[in-house]
Amino acid sequence: MRWRDGDGLRYSAGPQDGHEQGVYSLMGTLMEFPEHSDVSVGLVRQAAREFLLSGGERPACAAWQEDPDS
Repeated sequence: MRWRDGDGLRYSAGPQDGHEQGVYSLMGTLMEFPEHSDVSVGLVRQAAREFLLSGGERPACAAWQEDPDS
């Protein structure tokens, strides 16, 4: 997951034994994600629900890491 707000860009923090840096396509746009940012589909669903119920706040159900390029 990726999150941008006034504090900057953050990515979900997955397990340390997770995948290396990944590149994903979102509607034809390539997006790079840092190492250890993979999370389960269940957590993505939980975060989306929390985002909607909170009125657009960053989901607290997930751990977040700062953008390594900042």
